[in-house]
Amino acid sequence: MSTKVLLYYFLVEKVFIIRNPWESRLKDKLYLFNVFGVILPYVVLVILSFVYRIAYIGKDGKCVIGINKDILFPLTSFEIVLNVSHISSLFLLAKNMNSILISLHRSILPSSSSPR
Repeated sequence: MSTKVLLYYFLVEKVFIIRNPWESRLKDKLYLFNVFGVILPYVVLVILSFVYRIAYIGKDGKCVIGINKDILFPLTSFEIVLNVSHISSLFLLAKNMNSILISLHRSILPSSSSPR
């Protein structure tokens, strides 16, 4: 689970670099939302999943390892919302923003193939 937190942080950094590399991270509202609104709650859920873990050997000799149902539903629903809607929309918006900036840049600067 800690690998997912690092992966989400990597994706947030990638979106920041694609979207707005010339602005400070502490001034970018989307970056701050992603760090404090997405990664921090996920870290809390990961910690709670360690607190509410289940590990025992039953009377019949079967080993049971898992997560308690109290934390399983919030963790799963948060991951679904994060993966399906938030991360996907970030990359779609960043890609659209990048293509708009490229077309704006091309329209402002003269073409290098034009005769002098």
